[in-house]
Amino acid sequence: MGLSQAGLVDRIHTLSTLIPSSSSTVAVMDAVSAALDDLRGRGAFVLRCELEEPFRIRVEDGAVVTVIAPVRGSLTIRHPSLPEATAGPGEVVVVPTGGSYEVLPVGSGPTVPGVRILAGGHCADEQGNDLSAVMWLDTRVWGTRLGGSHAFLTGSYNAPEQLGSLLLRGLEQIVTAQVPRHLVALLVAELADGQPGQAAVLDRLVDLLLTSALRSWFADRTHEAPVGWHAQSDEMIGPVLDLIHQAPDHPWSVAMLASRVGWSRASVARRFTQLVGQPPMTYLTHWRMTLAADALRRTDDPVGAVARQVGYDNPYAFSTAFKGHHGVSPRAYRAASVKGQASQHQDEASRR
Repeated sequence: MGLSQAGLVDRIHTLSTLIPSSSSTVAVMDAVSAALDDLRGRGAFVLRCELEEPFRIRVEDGAVVTVIAPVRGSLTIRHPSLPEATAGPGEVVVVPTGGSYEVLPVGSGPTVPGVRILAGGHCADEQGNDLSAVMWLDTRVWGTRLGGSHAFLTGSYNAPEQLGSLLLRGLEQIVTAQVPRHLVALLVAELADGQPGQAAVLDRLVDLLLTSALRSWFADRTHEAPVGWHAQSDEMIGPVLDLIHQAPDHPWSVAMLASRVGWSRASVARRFTQLVGQPPMTYLTHWRMTLAADALRRTDDPVGAVARQVGYDNPYAFSTAFKGHHGVSPRAYRAASVKGQASQHQDEASRR
C-alpha cells in the first residue's frame, strides 16, 4: 500500500524524534552537532537484503562508506585490514573505505561459496558468472529468499563527494553501535513504499542511521575518535570551521580567519592542522570542491555560476582546482554524473 500524504507528513515529523538523548550526553551532543551536521549524503545506493543461511557476501563495490543495519539474524563483517565486527537487530555497522570486505552469518566459516557484490549493484559468483537476474528479488530487494534466516539493510555512498564529512575521513575502523529500532523500521517501510521522492527520503534516513551510529559510538569512545571529531567543539577552531562552512565563497586567508576569531595566525594554523589533520587553506579547498561537485551533480547551473558559489571569480582557475581535486574537469564530472544517474535509474527500472 502506498503512503498517503498524511502518512508522509507523520513520517517527516517522526524524523525529529528519532535519536533520543539522555541528560548525561546532551552537553556532549550539542558540542558536536555542527560536526555531525555535514553528514549529508546524496545518491545513496540503498537495499534490503534477504538471505538464507549459509551465505558469504564479498563486497567489492568501491563504496567510500557503507551502513549495514541487521533486521533479522546477526552478522559478522570481516575486513582485510580492520578488526572483525558483529552486529544484530538494533545495531548499525559503519564500514569505512578501503578494499573489499565480507558479510556472513555469525558463526559461519570461510568455506561457504561466496557471492561478489560489484559496482553498480551487479553481482557474480566466485568464477565471475553474472547472478544479477537471480539475486534481485524485487525493487531494492536482493538476496536468495524472501523471509530467509537473515535480513539486513545496506546504504552505500560510492563517491567521496557524496559525503563531505570531516569525521568520516579519519575513520579507520568498523563502527558498531546501538541505534533506535524505530529508525530502522522507518527505513524498512520506505524501501517497501516506492512513492515519488523515495530517493530523497532514503538519503535522509540513511543519514540518520549514520549520524545516530557515529554519535553513539564516539560519545562512548571519545579517546578513539578520528581526526576532526573534536575540532568543531574547540573554542578556537570551531568558529573557524563555522566561517568556512557558512561562507565558502568568501576570499578567506589564514590571517583573515584568525582575525575574525580573535587568535593569532600562527596559533590558528597550528591548531587547525593538529585537530583537522590538514592546513586551513587545504581544508577550505576540499570543502569548496565538495560543494562544487554536489552542485554540478544536482543542478544545471553553468560552471561559471558554480565557480562563483565556491569563491572563484575566474572559471579557469576553478576548473584547474576542480580537476586537481577530482581528477576531471567540471564539465566531464557533470557528464559522468548524469550518465551514472541514468544508468542507476535504468538498473532500478529493470528490476521492477
